[in-house]
Amino acid sequence: MRKFWYYLACIAVCAFAPACSDDNDDPDPDPITPVEPTEPTEETWELIPSTPITTENATMSVNGADALSNATMALKTTSATEGSLTLNNVLPGYPSIEIPVTLTEGTDQVNFKAATTLTTPPALNSDILSALMGRAELPLYDLATEGWVTTAGKANLTLTTAFTKEAQGGLTGNWNFNTSLGVTAEGMITSSPLQMTWTPVDYTQPNMMQTAQLVNLFGSCELCQLFNQLQLCDDGNLTALYYPAQKIDATAALGAIDQTTMSIINLHADDAWVQSPKNLVMYYVDDTYIYILLNIPAIINQVATDKGEEAPSITLDTATMTQYLAVLTELGVKTDVLMLKASEWLNKGVPLRYEKSDTGLKLYVDRELAAPIIEALLPALPSLNAYLANADEETLATIQTIFTMLGITSLDDIATIWTDNTDAWEVALNFTAAD
Repeated sequence: MRKFWYYLACIAVCAFAPACSDDNDDPDPDPITPVEPTEPTEETWELIPSTPITTENATMSVNGADALSNATMALKTTSATEGSLTLNNVLPGYPSIEIPVTLTEGTDQVNFKAATTLTTPPALNSDILSALMGRAELPLYDLATEGWVTTAGKANLTLTTAFTKEAQGGLTGNWNFNTSLGVTAEGMITSSPLQMTWTPVDYTQPNMMQTAQLVNLFGSCELCQLFNQLQLCDDGNLTALYYPAQKIDATAALGAIDQTTMSIINLHADDAWVQSPKNLVMYYVDDTYIYILLNIPAIINQVATDKGEEAPSITLDTATMTQYLAVLTELGVKTDVLMLKASEWLNKGVPLRYEKSDTGLKLYVDRELAAPIIEALLPALPSLNAYLANADEETLATIQTIFTMLGITSLDDIATIWTDNTDAWEVALNFTAAD
């Protein structure tokens, strides 16, 4: 029994001995494992792609209309609050625009916003002919844009333009063609929607007054079947209410005049006028002129659409242009003058003079504006006369009838009248303010 208690005591001493040892003899019971340093997490603005985004991945709206299919946008972020937006082929007439923008970060996207002023006019046909003339420098468009770009490269853009006060020139608004004819007791047309003035120095010598009267009568009748209203929009677009030409009976239009009111009758009054789309024609105004910029490929495409046809492919390569110019030069046309003027118009816009009153608007070309073009064409008249002289007998009789109606004996008379017997020359479009 004594041995039992002895062994039990030995076991107890062995069991409790570790609990009585000094704490300092034990290593750290809960050691901290060192954490490897990591790179800071990138912010959203740093993850936005700066490469161009196409219309496949972006919704782009320009003055309420979809941007063209070749439009691209690229947002370059420089901080969480600043960046720059590059727009290529988004705004008609401006192949590339770079705009400083302010940014705000969202979930997986940044939102941008900006406002700026454009000081150069659009050049809608810059790839058809190279620009040879300088462009105006005046405040034209107040431009505003907003939208967003995601880290995945999706985007949304809304772009709006508004004319500056300087570029509006007080002409913004809707203008109806003045369909009334002013006629004297002798039957001379003194005012019309399309009005040509060709006043001679000497009324006893050959002149073009008779030609001008025919233009005023028949030209106005045809024009008023085609167009009803000119719309000078505050975003720089020039639009119109029109009627497709292929639906008009041109022969019937020539006599469409109400003899009681002396106004032109609308032969398709039962059909609504068609609203032309935006981005076909642009305009801007300075102190002297209203400049009309024609988007020629877009206009041709719209004409094809009106006819229900497929839009033609439009190319003007150097070889084709050279061929056309060679033919004109052989006829006697001063093609160097035409090329210079055409390049100026394609780049800067076709200039028209304007006069505005409380109730009306007149857009016109005077002799000074027309002279470079007309005088470049006049040298070709002898060649055309020689060509017509070889026509068959029936055709010659028809030509002579036309010459008699115009008040001339041959095409050569036109050059003589322009040079020696023209006191005033003008072609005008006359409008009244829409209600």
